Amino acid sequence: MQPQEDKAFWNKEWESAVMSSDHPDAPVWRNELDQRLLAFFSHLLPKNGRVAEVGCGSGRLLARIGRAQPAELIAVDYSVPSMELVMESARVFGVKIRPILADVTNMGFVNGTFDFILSGGLLEHFDDPRPALAEMVRILKLGGILFAAVVPRKLFSMHRPMHRWCGPQVYRTRYGRQHYAAWLKELGCVDVVSESKGLYPPLFHHLPTKPRRLIERACRPLEGTWLADKLGYFFVFTARRPY
Repeated sequence: MQPQEDKAFWNKEWESAVMSSDHPDAPVWRNELDQRLLAFFSHLLPKNGRVAEVGCGSGRLLARIGRAQPAELIAVDYSVPSMELVMESARVFGVKIRPILADVTNMGFVNGTFDFILSGGLLEHFDDPRPALAEMVRILKLGGILFAAVVPRKLFSMHRPMHRWCGPQVYRTRYGRQHYAAWLKELGCVDVVSESKGLYPPLFHHLPTKPRRLIERACRPLEGTWLADKLGYFFVFTARRPY
C-alpha cells in the first residue's frame, strides 16, 4: 500500500482533471505521446481478449487501444476520481471500459486473467516497485504481454527538469530500465525490450502544434541512445510471460 498522503494527492489530481478530456484526435501533446507509446507496443497487442491498464489514471491510453481494435478493457486504480475520469475517457473515445477500484499490489484477480497489461507512469511512485511488478506478471496469461512507461526521478532530464526534482514526493524512485529488465527476468519473463525516450527540451509541449511536432521528430532518432538514458524523461519496456 502507498502512503495515505499519496492517495490524497492523486485524488486531488484526478478531481481537477475530470472536465478536461480532449478528443482523441485533437492536436495536443498527450494524444501525440499516447500515439507514440502505442506505436512501441501495438504489434504485440492481442487481436481480442482482455486488456487492463493498471494505475490507470484517466485511462486514455487504454481507451485508445479499444478504439484501435476489439478488446475487453479493464481499468484499475485505487482513486475514486480516477474511475470517474475513466468513464469520461470511455465516453470521449466511444469505447466500453470496466472500472475496478483496487490496490495495484493486490488486485484480487485470479492468476492468468489478462492477455495484455499496460502501465503508464505508475511504477516510479513506489519506494519498491517490485511487488506491483510481480502482481502484474501474476495476472498475465501464459504468453501475455506487459508494457510499462516509467518516469524515474532524476536530478536532471531535458523535459520538465524541475518537475520531478522539486515536485511532489510521490515521485519516489530512480530505478532505471536495467533494474526493471533484471526484475522481469527474475519473475520469469522473456523477450524483455526496453528503450529510453523523452529527450525533449523543457516546456516544449506547450508550443503550438507545428513547432512541437518538428521538435519531437528531430529528437526521435536519439531514442534508445546513451544520451536518452542519461537525459531522457522516461523509458518504456515490454516483456512476455512465457508459455
